[in-house]
Amino acid sequence: MSDVDNESILYAISSKLNDVKGLLVSAYGMYADSASAKMIAKLKA
Repeated sequence: MSDVDNESILYAISSKLNDVKGLLVSAYGMYADSASAKMIAKLKA
């Protein structure tokens, strides 16, 4: 049996410029979504 807590990643996102906060939940491993990976790459820039 798998544990759902081990199958996802939670990212906390904030912007000092716009004073907003949010969350991004992404699947982990073989269920990962390529759109989420692209979003994470853009947020790191």
